[in-house]
Amino acid sequence: MTNPSTLEYGLNVSHKTALAVGVIIHNEKHRLGRCLSSLKVQAINKIIIVDNCSSDGSADEAERILARFNVRFEVIRRNTNHVAQARNEALMSAETEWLAFIDADCEVPENWSREWLEVLNSLDRPVAAIGGGNQPPEKHPFRRGWEILNRQKILHTGSIQVQSDPRSRRLIPVNHVSTTHAVYHIPTILKAGGFNEHRYRTGEDLELSLRLRKMGHKLYRAPVTPVCHHLPESMSEWLRKCFRYGTDQWPLLWKNGLRSDGRRAFTLALANVFIILALWKPLILIPALLAQAALLMISAHPRNWSGLTWAMSTQWIYAAGSFFSFFLGLRFLFAGKR
Repeated sequence: MTNPSTLEYGLNVSHKTALAVGVIIHNEKHRLGRCLSSLKVQAINKIIIVDNCSSDGSADEAERILARFNVRFEVIRRNTNHVAQARNEALMSAETEWLAFIDADCEVPENWSREWLEVLNSLDRPVAAIGGGNQPPEKHPFRRGWEILNRQKILHTGSIQVQSDPRSRRLIPVNHVSTTHAVYHIPTILKAGGFNEHRYRTGEDLELSLRLRKMGHKLYRAPVTPVCHHLPESMSEWLRKCFRYGTDQWPLLWKNGLRSDGRRAFTLALANVFIILALWKPLILIPALLAQAALLMISAHPRNWSGLTWAMSTQWIYAAGSFFSFFLGLRFLFAGKR
C-alpha cells in the first residue's frame, strides 16, 4: 500500500513531458559558462535566460555560449533588476507544461533532466511544484557545515535545501520549494497569480510556496541528484546573504498565516526568544551556544570544527535577520495585509 503522505514513481523514462529551464541573471558573466555548459547535454525543450539589467555583458555572454549548443534558447533583456518579474517572464516564455529554475551559480549533474523526466512522467495526482536539493562543491569551506545542517532536524526550518537520496523512489511533502533548484507546473502557478511582484529582490519563492499551500496545492521534494551550488567562499559574504534571507521570514508568515508553515514559525520564534533574552542578559548566550553546538555536533560525522563554525554562524545570522524582520512583520500587521 502506498503511503498517502508520499508519492512513489517508477523508472519510466519516456520523454512525453517537455521541460524548459529558466535562469535569472544579474551580472553573472563569470559564472554562466559553467552553468550553461552543464545544461547542453540535457533533454531540455528550451533554455530561457532572463537578464535583470546586467552591466557586465551577461546577456551577450549567454547568447554567445548558447549559440554553440544544439538547443532552443531565448535571452530576455530587462531594464530593471526585479527577480519576481523576471521569473514571471520566464513562466510566460516557456512554451511547456513544466519549467525548472536553477540559479546561475549552480551546475547540474549529467543525468539531471533524465531524473526529472522520470519524476514528472510518473505523477499520478496534481502537483504545483517539486524541489530538488543543492550542495556546495566538495572542497568549498562551507561543505562540512552544510552537511551538518542537513543532518540535524531540531534546529531546522524544514527548508528544501537538503541533499535528497536518489535511491529513494518517493516524493516527500514539504512546506517550501526554493527556486535554486525546482520545477514548477506552469498552468497551476499562473492560475495562482505567479510570483508576487511585491517581492523585489528575495523571498519570492518562499512567498509563492506559502501562498500555494494556503490555496490547497501540494509541494514535494524529489529524490533527484542535488545540483552543485557554487556559494560565496567568503564567510562574510555568505552571512550577509543569510541575514537578507532571514529578513524575509516574518512578514511572509504574518501575511499568509503562521499555520502556513508552523515548523518555520516555531523555529524562528524560538531563535528570536533567545536573542531577546541575550539582549537582556548577555550571559544567556553561553548556554545557548553550548546547547546549539552540542545539537549540531551530534550530526557531525566526523567531527569538523570549521564546519561547525560555519553552521552555527549561519543559524545565528539567519535568526538575527528574522529578528529584524519580526518588527517588519508587526508593521505589516498594523498597516493591514496587502
